[in-house]
Order: sequence, then structure tokens, then C-alpha cells
Amino acid sequence: MAVLPVSVKGLSLGGNRQLNLIIGFDTLNFNLKIMRVIGRDVSSVKVDFIPVPEEHFVKGEWNEIITLGISDYIKRQNFDKSFAVHLVLPDRVVATDVIIVPTLAKSKMFTGLEAQIKDLYFFYNDYKFNKSVVQANKTNTTFELLMVSKTLLNEIYKALGESKLYIKNSTFAANSSVNAVFALRPKNRKQSFIFLDIKSDHANLIAVSNGVTVGWQHIRFGYNVFLNDKVMIENNVVFNDIAQIAVINATERAKKKKMTAMEEDEDDSSDIIEENAIVLNEIDAHPEQVQGIDNKELEGVIEAAMDNGYSLSSAANEDAAADIDTEGGGAGSKTPETKPAQPAPPKVKAYQRKLKKLPAYMQRPTPETQELINVENFRLFVKHVMLMKMQIEQGGIYSVPAYALVNMPGDYGYVIEETNKENDGFEFRYFDPARENNVELTEHLDLFGALFMEQFNKNSNV
Repeated sequence: MAVLPVSVKGLSLGGNRQLNLIIGFDTLNFNLKIMRVIGRDVSSVKVDFIPVPEEHFVKGEWNEIITLGISDYIKRQNFDKSFAVHLVLPDRVVATDVIIVPTLAKSKMFTGLEAQIKDLYFFYNDYKFNKSVVQANKTNTTFELLMVSKTLLNEIYKALGESKLYIKNSTFAANSSVNAVFALRPKNRKQSFIFLDIKSDHANLIAVSNGVTVGWQHIRFGYNVFLNDKVMIENNVVFNDIAQIAVINATERAKKKKMTAMEEDEDDSSDIIEENAIVLNEIDAHPEQVQGIDNKELEGVIEAAMDNGYSLSSAANEDAAADIDTEGGGAGSKTPETKPAQPAPPKVKAYQRKLKKLPAYMQRPTPETQELINVENFRLFVKHVMLMKMQIEQGGIYSVPAYALVNMPGDYGYVIEETNKENDGFEFRYFDPARENNVELTEHLDLFGALFMEQFNKNSNV
């Protein structure tokens, strides 16, 4: 979106008519994003995106991202009045942990908690720690710890200060999203639930326990799965080939070590992924189709493998034998003079993506309409919600979520009702963005919630 000059003449300095700038990070598309909102007026929300080189996001150079993006942005604006600045950090810069301490008088309990944190974390002096109570009884009290690097915060504040921007308060994206939910949908306050925030090309799962943000997960697909005219398999939406290869090679390497450990130690200097010469097949524009290696590529792979002493698989040996027989003229031909035995061609192992299929009892008839196809594709999100719920149940630390709140465009809201017909005991509720009627707001709840840092989840501010 282009950054356009904006005039805010006539705004009062105080009250609910002050201009707010909320600064966040689009780590998927490599943009610095800035929300402008007058007071808390949802109709005034506007979001600008400032492209920043990808390498800064990869390296986590957040101060550089701000320096490159914010200075020109402010110069282009026509702000005639003062404004408040809020910061929303990426979820990935924040770490969490859980500590359980005996329930004592408040002062003694917090003294014991601080002592335990100092013993656990050698970097205690270099990090900022926040604590929130998530469970308490007469015996024990459970604290959710939130930690972030002081150096990182100082570098970001310094970069903003160079543009004469001074942060009023700051939090992280998952917590800001929950704050927006509490502000716009008050009935969810102090509840335990899972917030599923579905965006165009990704989604965020956020766990809330008794009104406290306690966990989050990033999903690498969004409501773009509803654009398909057939039922999708997650393996065709998210590709984890490199991770799969790493696991395969690590497994084979471990087996090899186990077999030869009594004789000699294995050299650990080689790269795990390249250790067993596994080759990733090319994937064309249609993710459902997995192509093999073409002839030229195969020749290159075989040549490289020969240099490393590998031999062909049994199928390849059969093909090679057939070629030799053809050249000799078959069984009825005269045998030429004996030639020295040729070395066995190299063995090439190729990785093939295997698509997992549901067991027969879980399969359904093929949907006949686009609406039913969308309901089926929504099950990709349902799976992740139920996995998070199961993890919370098995952990036994947080309150078990009673429902899932789903934010996605109104065009797909009908899938919630259809989904609830099959999920007995766990309800999916619709956030219904039509109530705000502002896509720039409901698509960026992670920014809008920063306005409510002083009201909700105060201990999650950084």
C-alpha cells in the first residue's frame, strides 16, 4: 500500500481525539507496518506498509528495519499535532516459561520467585522479566514468565528516538491481538479460549488462560485455502521438505553410528543433510504433482555420487544390465572378447514426498459445492486448534480452553456453523468483523490492541 500524506489539523492534544501511531512488523512479507487511528475510533483506522530488505528480518535487525522505514515515513506525513507512539514487537523476540512456587504471603512469594529466576537464567541481568499469575491454590501458585532482551529494546528505542519518536508503551503481537479481542468483544474477558486469527496468507493461534496470553503458534496458510476448488491436504499447502530430509538423514546417520560404534567413531564434521546424498525432487507450480529428476539433472547427480563412492540401487543395476545386453545383441549373438569388469554405477537416493491419507473411517464423500469444499478445507485450521487444546489439557498448567474464537472475512463465516455440527463439546465462535466494518482494523488486530495495553494483560507489556 502506498504511503500517502495525511493531515490531522484540528485534533485536540488530549482526550480521545489524539492521533495514535502503532508500529509493528510484518515478518512474512518483510514490511514495517504503521497503524494510524484517531483516539480509539475504529472507523479512522488506516494501515501503511513500508517495504524493508528481507535480510534485516532474517537477521533480526529490528533497529535497522525501523531506521530504514520510519524516518522517511514521518517526513512524508503532515502531522500538525502531537501524537502517541505505541510499539508492537514480533512474537519471535519474546520467550515464555512457567514457574511454580509455594503459595505464601505476597512479598515472600515474589522474593522466592525472583531468587528462583536468578538461579534458572544466567542471562537474568540482560533480560526484562514480567510475571503473571495463571493458576493459584492454597498450596502452589503458577506464574507465567515473559522475557525479552534489554539490548534489543534499547536498540529499538534508540532507533525510534533518532526520528524523534518516543514510545508510550510496548507489547508483542499475540498479546496485542488478545487485547483487541477484549476491547471489541468484552464477553471474552477473563475467559480461557483459543483465538484463531486467520489472515490472507497465514494465521495465528493464541492461547488465553483466564484472560492471560500464555501461548501462540504461527500457521503458514490463511483463508487463501478457500480459493481452491478442491479439498486440500496440508502437505500440499505447506512444504517441509528440507526438514523431512534432515530427519531422514539424521535417522540413517544414527543407525549407522549404532552399527559401527564398537569398531570406530564416525566423523561428525560433515553436514547432516548432505551426509547421505539425498536429493530433493523438483516440484512444479502444481503442488499436488511431484516430478522426478530429469535426465540432465540425474546425470549430474550420478556423476557427483560416483565421486563419493556410491552405487546404483537394484533397479538402476537392472536398467544398466539391460543396456549392456542390448549392446551385445541378445542371447543369440556372438560374445565379443572379454573386457575388464566395469565398476558398479553409483547409487542415487531420491527423496519423494509422501502424501498422508486419512484412515478410511475418517474419510468423507467428495463435496459437490464450493461452500462444502470450504468447510472441508477449514478442517486444516480445526486440526491445529484441537492440537493446541490437547497440548494444554495434557500440560495440566493452564485452564483448558472452553471454545475457539475465529476471526476471518465474512464471506467465509458460514463454515463456523457447519463446523460446530461435528465438534461436540468444543464450540467455534465467530468474531464477525462486519460489526466494525473496517477491514484494515480486523485484519490487523495485532496493532489495534496496542491501544489497550494499560487496561488488559498489563504484565505482558514489554
